[in-house]
Amino acid sequence: MVHLLAALQQLGPALIAEAQAAVRDIRRLSSIHFEKEEVVFYPSLRLAFPDLLTEMDHQHDEVREVEQYVGDLLSDPPLTPESRWLNDLRLFGAERRTGPASLLL
Repeated sequence: MVHLLAALQQLGPALIAEAQAAVRDIRRLSSIHFEKEEVVFYPSLRLAFPDLLTEMDHQHDEVREVEQYVGDLLSDPPLTPESRWLNDLRLFGAERRTGPASLLL
């Protein structure tokens, strides 16, 4: 996760492959994590803690959205990344670092 944050902060053509690999790893790990929580734990806890589980559902959705957006940006980077593309990727990562989606970074 730290590697992705560092790559996003100093992103240039040389670090795109590192950021792509980090996003792939994060998506794989979060998928396993979310499946275990959503299939094993949430059903048994939902009646006792409905508000908390609703918030957790929202957090998972937000993380998935961030993963998808960053993955889409990195899936087909321009041969020579323009400053706007690099800035969009950096800003999105920086904005999301403080919320529930910070799990991604």
